[in-house]
Amino acid sequence: MMKKLQSNSSALLYIQLLKITVLLILYVIVSMFSLSAQTPRRDSGVDGLYINDQVPEAFYSEVHQMIDWSTGKTYNKSLDKDRNKLIILDFWAHWCVPCLGSLKNMNEELLGKIDTTKVAIIPVTYEGIAEIQAVLNRFAWKHQSVINDSTLSLYFPHQAIPHMVWIYKGKVIAMPRANYATLENINMLLAGKMPSVYNEADIKVIDPNQPFFQEHNAPAVVRYQKDSFKVGGYTEGYAQVTFKTVKTPNGWLYYGINIPIDQLLVFAYQDLLTDRIDRLKAIKYEVGFDLKSKLKIGRPKMYNNDFAKDSIYGDWLRKNSRTVEFRTLQGIGEKEGLNLFRQYLADYVLAEYQLEISIDQSKQYKVPVLKCIGKPKETIALLTKEAKSSEPAYRYFSGQYGELKWLDFVRTGLPKLPNELFDDNRIVDQTNLPKGLLVHMQFPTDLIGKRSMDYVQRELKRYNLTLKVGYEKVPMLLLKEVEK
Repeated sequence: MMKKLQSNSSALLYIQLLKITVLLILYVIVSMFSLSAQTPRRDSGVDGLYINDQVPEAFYSEVHQMIDWSTGKTYNKSLDKDRNKLIILDFWAHWCVPCLGSLKNMNEELLGKIDTTKVAIIPVTYEGIAEIQAVLNRFAWKHQSVINDSTLSLYFPHQAIPHMVWIYKGKVIAMPRANYATLENINMLLAGKMPSVYNEADIKVIDPNQPFFQEHNAPAVVRYQKDSFKVGGYTEGYAQVTFKTVKTPNGWLYYGINIPIDQLLVFAYQDLLTDRIDRLKAIKYEVGFDLKSKLKIGRPKMYNNDFAKDSIYGDWLRKNSRTVEFRTLQGIGEKEGLNLFRQYLADYVLAEYQLEISIDQSKQYKVPVLKCIGKPKETIALLTKEAKSSEPAYRYFSGQYGELKWLDFVRTGLPKLPNELFDDNRIVDQTNLPKGLLVHMQFPTDLIGKRSMDYVQRELKRYNLTLKVGYEKVPMLLLKEVEK
């Protein structure tokens, strides 16, 4: 009898422990779901809220540091009192010129005209007062901006700014381009009708440590494959990557996301091309009209405020963008892997586009060449002569010749004449002066903006220096269409 009671007691204890364990597991699972619904995970770039997602309650209760742009005063605020409004978040930074254009437009076209009981326009920046102070001083705008943001950018992950998010009635309803934030569109929305806007919905981030073309990592249809080199079509929802090289635990990864093939090519070959011009201008095309229409060079214009025309642009991107993945085996170096990637890429563009790739060296560029007038020792004597402190119209420099920033300063002052005196204003130094030479010199602060070559030459002559026109052959990427 005693043995039976002990057995029953042990069974009951086991059942109780089992129940407790199950309850603990359920609690942890519920807690995990609750947490993920409130705060996007910080260890992943693909989580967050997107169009048609409900915003969690925590979104409204989070407290943010704000600044009153017009007064410079800071304060703390949650979005709780704005929950029934149309909330327009506009992510920006002081260095982003398009962002400032968006803020300027909303300040002039919206603030003072919108019904603030129904609409809340909230700029958001990750930067602090020190970074944005110069912008605050320059523009007397009326914005109330979130600063030092570390929360809203997690709710709405993005790879580029300006990035705008519209939230209405507890739901993300749009992520439009900035120029769609018009009084007409806002009033239409408040009247119960959704305006037509071009959304910047492609903002998710690839996980480079996982294979591409999977359901949760670049789920595009594979169009071409050779060994570990794969090309897919447009990857819906993912941010564009022009070209990137990443070291992974298993080797090197080379990839591009949602990119026209000629744009991918010029970035994949960029180390072999000239750095004297913009990368996308370092391509020489020998292609027909039909093929050009499939390349970035033939891409439709983006209007940023005309939905019908911008939709044509979007349709073109979806049709002609590619996602490319190439993974090397362990033991293959980065440079060797890049060369292999180029070979596979060349095979693909020949098969898909009938394009041959080569480096063309025929393009000549006119460049400014800095030379000494007469013997270098005469220039050295003038440059090393003790100089007085700078006059108001001049900037004084004392230091090593190789550290001279005035060369860049002179470059920005060179005129861009109708006959294009120079194709590139970057100066080629052929003075043969020692880089470590200690010099003392003055140069005018108003060189920038001067449109007279004579003015520039006159200032250089004070130190027996002059600019001559030189010629450089620059390597370009040649894309040549061949017959099938």
